[in-house]
Amino acid sequence: MAVNTKRQPLDRFFDGSPDLMCVVGYDGYFKHVNPAWTQLLGWVQAELLDHPALGIVHPSDHPRLKAARTVVQEGGHPHRIEIRYVHKDGSYRWIWWNVFPQPEEKIIYAIGRDITEEKKHEVFSDSRAIVVPAAEIGWQFSGATKFGLTRTETKVTAFIMRGYSAKEAALKLGMSYNTIKVHLRHVFEKVGVRTQRALISLMFSIHESNR
Repeated sequence: MAVNTKRQPLDRFFDGSPDLMCVVGYDGYFKHVNPAWTQLLGWVQAELLDHPALGIVHPSDHPRLKAARTVVQEGGHPHRIEIRYVHKDGSYRWIWWNVFPQPEEKIIYAIGRDITEEKKHEVFSDSRAIVVPAAEIGWQFSGATKFGLTRTETKVTAFIMRGYSAKEAALKLGMSYNTIKVHLRHVFEKVGVRTQRALISLMFSIHESNR
């Protein structure tokens, strides 16, 4: 029996991809999904194919997905589709989709990448942009004084709190990297921590306790 050697590489690519890959019909049902769906979201193929794709989408993202689907069906190409999908355990994953409509077949080929960690970072950064100034002021007026930090050590820790690395802080303060490391070592000794992460946690905890 002849083997379809042309199809095998595509099958291996589809099945071996770490990204979500699928074929979804204009009717809103999956026609084909790769194993990455089970690995990332917990759902097995039969569960996905038996129900509308919308069924595992976060309710708040239904309008966004429907709008994107309408654009595709009308011959357009959405710029960036970011949708939250429910994991079988009840948690959610953010997926960024790149879609390839096939109007003549009324299906859409799609590749989805998990951007959950990036989204968490965005939320953290947005909230931190508000919290950091207040926490930094609190540190300068109470925390630094409490631990007996010098003015320079206080400036160095303020840059660390803003998310700068030691090398970046050195550039901002016009100091050498080695000088910054010396100041940080002194700070670590005075406050009783060993890492920049622990130092940041301490500064924020002091801010919270003073609120």
